Amino acid sequence: MIASFLTFGLVLPFLNTQKKASHPGAEKERPLGFGEVIDHANHGVCAIVRADNQLGFGVPIGSGFFVNDSGYFVTNAHVARSYFSLRGQGVPVGLSVPTFVPNSSRIGGAGVADVTEVEISDEADIALLRADNFRGAGKPNFLRLKFDSEIRPGDEVAITGFPLSHPDPITITASVASAWENGTFVDDLSGGRPPGPYYFVDKAIFRGFSGSPVYLRATGDVVGIAARTLSAPLETIVGPSDALKVPALGQVLTLDKLRGMLTKHNVSYTTAAR
Repeated sequence: MIASFLTFGLVLPFLNTQKKASHPGAEKERPLGFGEVIDHANHGVCAIVRADNQLGFGVPIGSGFFVNDSGYFVTNAHVARSYFSLRGQGVPVGLSVPTFVPNSSRIGGAGVADVTEVEISDEADIALLRADNFRGAGKPNFLRLKFDSEIRPGDEVAITGFPLSHPDPITITASVASAWENGTFVDDLSGGRPPGPYYFVDKAIFRGFSGSPVYLRATGDVVGIAARTLSAPLETIVGPSDALKVPALGQVLTLDKLRGMLTKHNVSYTTAAR
C-alpha cells in the first residue's frame, strides 16, 4: 500500500510518550512550551498521499487531523474529492499517519488501508472521513477542538501539515489578520469559494497545507482549518499589476460547520475548557 512508503523520521525532543492521551493545556501546573505544542500537533496530523514512482514514496496532496482515536479525521472537501477521484482512476493513494514509537521521541509512519467518506460538504469545503485498518502500532493521536473561539486580529496561531510535497510535518506560525466573517471568498486563481465563516492569517496556505489544523500557539487547541491562499496584485510604480500576483493571505475556515457534522454522525471529540 502506497501509504507505507511515507515515513516520518522527525526527532521530537520535548515529547513525553508516557502521556499519549494527554493534550496540551490539560495540565495547568506549568505553562507549555511551544515545542511541546508542536510535538502534539505533529502526532495528530495525517498526510493524504499519492504514489510517485520516480521518487519511490507517497507525495502529500493535502493534510488532515484526527478528532478522536477511532480514526475520524478532518480535511478540506477539495482535498477529499481529489483523493477519491484519484482512487477512482486507479492511481495508488493512501493516508500516512504519524504514530508514537514506544520508548522514544520519534514519529513512525503507519499506513492506513481504508479511508471512507462520512460526510463531504462542498459548500463549506469541509470533509469528515474515517480511516480504518491501521497498519502500525497503536491508535492515532488526536487534537482538541475549541469551538466558539473569539478569534481576534493579532492572535498567534500555528499551522502543521504537509506543504509542497514534503514527507514530514512542517509547522509555520502566523498571526490572525482579520476578524471572522461570512461571505464568499473569491480570487482569480480559484474562483468562487465557500461562504464563511472564515478569517485570514498573514501567511499563505501553500499546496499540501489544505486541511491542516490551525491552532492556538499557547495551548494547541484547534480553532480553524487551513483552506487556501488569497493572491493579490503586486503594487508597482504605476499601480497594481493584474499580471503580477503574489500569495498574500491564508484563508482559515472556522469550526462552526464541523461541529454540526460531528454531532450529526455521533462522532466523539474533545473540546478545550472555556
